[in-house]
Amino acid sequence: LALKECGINRISLGIQTFNDRLLKEMNCAHNSEKAKEVINIALENGMVVNIDLIFGLIHQSQEEIIADINELKEFNQLDQVTYFPLRIMANTSLEKLLYQEEAMDIKEHFNHLLDLDQIVEKTLHKNGYVRELDPIFYHSTENKRKIHYTNRTCCIDGCI
Repeated sequence: LALKECGINRISLGIQTFNDRLLKEMNCAHNSEKAKEVINIALENGMVVNIDLIFGLIHQSQEEIIADINELKEFNQLDQVTYFPLRIMANTSLEKLLYQEEAMDIKEHFNHLLDLDQIVEKTLHKNGYVRELDPIFYHSTENKRKIHYTNRTCCIDGCI
């Protein structure tokens, strides 16, 4: 991997979801198969891999969120997941779509995100991940880094 040759030992990948239907709706350039392939290549080459996922997508069910989390079991050495809620801003096309497709306004969506966040944390915990810093989850058995908190800043020993 050329990145390792340049001294880069950590990579963060914007996977968003492993659900091909949702990836297509978001106009993502990748599908779940390609995402898994890239994750595995990075892990096989000794990279520390973080993947970014999103919950609260329009048309995304709780079952699909749980399925995304369960996909993490495929990756033995994946030690970090950053799981972001979809925040929808007022007066945007997403706000209009939210109302049309989900019959929800932004405040209702925000409350829905709070409920989903509890499901995300509980399901990730069942899969061996712990919340270290919102919205970052580390795999508890794989995390070998020392984490130091100073006020609201997190410093992780050994990172570039």
